[in-house]
Amino acid sequence: MNSAHSIFTPLAIVKLGILSSGFTAGYAFSASHLGVYSLLQSPGLTSSQIAIAFDRLFLRSIDVFHPLVGISSLSYLYAARALRSSSHETLLGLSTPVQLVLAGVSVLLALPWTLIRMMPGMNRLRAVSSRAEKGEASAGDVADITTVRADLADWGYGFSISHLGVYSLLQSPGLTSSQIAIAFDRILTRATKVLLPLLGISSLSYFYAARALQSSTHETLLGLSTPVQLAVAGLSVLLTIPWTRIKMTPGINRLRAVSSRTEKGAASAGDVADITTVRADLADWGWNMGVKGVLISVACVLGATAL
Repeated sequence: MNSAHSIFTPLAIVKLGILSSGFTAGYAFSASHLGVYSLLQSPGLTSSQIAIAFDRLFLRSIDVFHPLVGISSLSYLYAARALRSSSHETLLGLSTPVQLVLAGVSVLLALPWTLIRMMPGMNRLRAVSSRAEKGEASAGDVADITTVRADLADWGYGFSISHLGVYSLLQSPGLTSSQIAIAFDRILTRATKVLLPLLGISSLSYFYAARALQSSTHETLLGLSTPVQLAVAGLSVLLTIPWTRIKMTPGINRLRAVSSRTEKGAASAGDVADITTVRADLADWGWNMGVKGVLISVACVLGATAL
């Protein structure tokens, strides 16, 4: 019992809340920034193709999103209750328990926002998807591509590359290799602008903290000293760069070559025919992005438990 109390301290619970809400935020932003973007940037998609892909993307996302919202909000609210007698004032001028309650409520607000702001568009998209899958698509479904694209864009602003961005393309029925390659190229360009700066900030932060705390003899839960664990966290982030160059670059280059030829109007017969290779390269890229996500998640856990 004492051992459990020593592990599940209010500080540890707050860290759990930070980790889960941080992952949830990243998941949400990557959906709006990449998952939805990958569909909207796929040239020539019909409204039915978009709606079916959205329906599958949506069902996949809620399996992750809702549990994380619950873990995050409960962690903050539990910690606020455990620290209710604290008079410590935060940088925002609030007491610790009040600020933790606000953090928990902020996470929970995602649920009514979903119900009130997002549900109408989601229901319209899923209705088009259901009719298309049953072979009952109406003339309106075929014609009103503008409405479907607008609903999809609206949903996007409020869910991860490997889990949603790639999945949304692979689940779009009838896509040609050229359509997939062009969408991938645009996703990659957009993702790189965000991912590389964040990797730099993250790894440098861990290494700086490790150096600043180099004299610390504190032993973490993993039995490592604080500076060593922080350095390992930094290395875990940096490992994503050689992983990209060695494991992912060949497939990326093939996909971008197909995209480039198509955009220039110089697509070869092989580009049109070899949909299996393009889909395999896209799936492989998505799987490897998932590996990079695991490496970064390991860094998050190591960093959060180092102090």
